[in-house]
Amino acid sequence: MYIGIDLGGTNIKGGLVDDEGKIVYNVIVPTEAKLGWSRVLDNIKKVISQFIGHDGVKAIGIGVPGPVDFKNGVVRSMPAISDAKDINVINELVKEFGIPVFVDNDANNFAIGELVFGAAKGKKEVIGITLGTGIGGGIIINGELYRGANYYAGEVGHIVIVPNGVQCNCGNFGCWEAYGSATAMIKKALSYKSRKILTKLSEYPDERIDAKLIIDLAKNGDEFCMNIVDEAFKYIGLGIASLVNIFNPEMVVIGGGVSLAGEFLLYRVRNYAMENIMPPLREGLEIVLARSGNNAGILGSAALAKIEVNRRG
Repeated sequence: MYIGIDLGGTNIKGGLVDDEGKIVYNVIVPTEAKLGWSRVLDNIKKVISQFIGHDGVKAIGIGVPGPVDFKNGVVRSMPAISDAKDINVINELVKEFGIPVFVDNDANNFAIGELVFGAAKGKKEVIGITLGTGIGGGIIINGELYRGANYYAGEVGHIVIVPNGVQCNCGNFGCWEAYGSATAMIKKALSYKSRKILTKLSEYPDERIDAKLIIDLAKNGDEFCMNIVDEAFKYIGLGIASLVNIFNPEMVVIGGGVSLAGEFLLYRVRNYAMENIMPPLREGLEIVLARSGNNAGILGSAALAKIEVNRRG
């Protein structure tokens, strides 16, 4: 058994996961990010305490939304928790619970989860993409997560795809996630709405407008929502094509909240990607949706724990 913890800005999700990727038991508690890291850590401990008494728990895996020095178990920053900078999560939790703890970026964990338990099981060369507030990624090479020289590889959302383009939350201009994320779609939708363009978006208050609503309205024939969605999906496809042209994977797995649009997204993104991938690299390539759904964070963190504890004996 492995404990998987998904640390989000709003909630902490935890699950007890067996060797086959079945979630035996799961809980969710508020993160309380605005109260600072000390409170968040207490809440993480509360979640872990729900599972720690079960027989056969071998390790704890944690996924966080921010850059992680994997080797040393140090979370460099988390935007939702202002005082969470250069935090050694492992030391604190090992001292509390006495079993191995591993922490990594949540997009890396997503890719590992799909490799161990999901759509990429049995593959060796995989790119995992998470589409949500931003765009995250995990790169699997020869069956292993590629972390890079300083353990920060996979920040695919910050590939510049439009020189001098829209400013990204990272401060740079023209990043992929500034064009293909849920945030990008929402910004475009609010721009349309503020200009009084004829669209069903005008029937909703600004705070109700999210990526799901925009996609649902597009599916139901709203022309301007379809323009928003099609532009975002085009950029998602172009970004995937660039990654495929660099890494030549067997599979690209797409997850995150935007991926819940299902085949409506996959059909369009796949077409845009394939148009821009070099022909030899298209051969045998699969572009698929993740299997883990809303449990991606739990399963990915549990998969991290499983891989690392078995690797270290």
